[in-house]
Amino acid sequence: MSDNKFNWKKWTLIFLGWELLAIYNSFQNFIFSINAGTHFDWYTSITYRCTNNFFWVLLMPLIFIFAKKFSIDSLKPVRNSIIIILFGIPVAFIQSFLSIFTNLSVKWLSGTMAMPFWDRIQLSQFGILGLSFESFFYYCVVMSIIFGIQYYLKNREHQYNLSQLEVRLSQAELQNMKMQLHPHFLFNTLHAISTLMHRDPVAADKMITELSNLLRISLDNIGVHEVTLSDELNFLNQYIEIQKMRFQENLKITLNIDPKTLDIMVPNLILQPIVENAFKHGVEQMTTGGNIKISSSLQNNMLLLTVEDNGPGRVENMTNKTREGLGLNNTRKRLKQIYGSNDHLSFENAINGIIVNIKIPLEII
Repeated sequence: MSDNKFNWKKWTLIFLGWELLAIYNSFQNFIFSINAGTHFDWYTSITYRCTNNFFWVLLMPLIFIFAKKFSIDSLKPVRNSIIIILFGIPVAFIQSFLSIFTNLSVKWLSGTMAMPFWDRIQLSQFGILGLSFESFFYYCVVMSIIFGIQYYLKNREHQYNLSQLEVRLSQAELQNMKMQLHPHFLFNTLHAISTLMHRDPVAADKMITELSNLLRISLDNIGVHEVTLSDELNFLNQYIEIQKMRFQENLKITLNIDPKTLDIMVPNLILQPIVENAFKHGVEQMTTGGNIKISSSLQNNMLLLTVEDNGPGRVENMTNKTREGLGLNNTRKRLKQIYGSNDHLSFENAINGIIVNIKIPLEII
């Protein structure tokens, strides 16, 4: 059901809950009257209690809005708890006043009130104050129930998101495997091996070893959601070594890794699609002097990973088809799934080429 539609089932249950509580309170008063040996008027008691609790039903939308806005499960739980408590004071008073005012109005209209209406209201001020204490207790109970339900729903949503994340990460890892086994990449690698086999068997054998290591690490990490940046760079190094043998003198790789970042956990296989993109749209477009820089640093409680190439591309000339293909699109979706926004992957122009930035919060992964 859409959030814009009135939830009849929800509000019917809330109404019935409050009115059943009113009947229960009347039954308690009946028991007390038996013990005290006094007369008990069922009609007056139930009418009063049901009217009293009906105003709780009317106040519930305001209470729900306030509980959502000042949730104690937020970044400022102490402040919000104080605000919630202070908000309960006027709510309890308003509910008590409306309840007593309505019941006295009914008596006055029915002609059963022995004194003028406003005189009776003035005499009821202590009754309003006393009922306010009871109403404040009910307010605290209601808020506790609301926050309990909120916590349960958030926990259930968190568990669901985790299960969905596992499925999506599994799919992302399969996509990365497809990218690593991409016909273009395999063709170029196998072609390079075939070329080297006759003129440099040692180099060809090394390339086969690097390719097998890359595939082995990929298979070993299936199902792993996060790794240290150090492990991520070790995997990336296997991929880079193959590319170095392909491009030889036409490729320079520069690493500028802050040692403090090596133990930080990052999404598994987060860098390889970015670097592959730099090869495909940067280095491969150049005849000489291909250069890729890979950096890590700490900025404002964030891990910043950057991959810069000196290819011919510019951000203003980019399109989803020309630069943000399967690899980058998949990486963007993974980052959004984990961190909940689209601003963790961005592009900017370098002096020559393009810089890809990945921002990872340090407190969560």
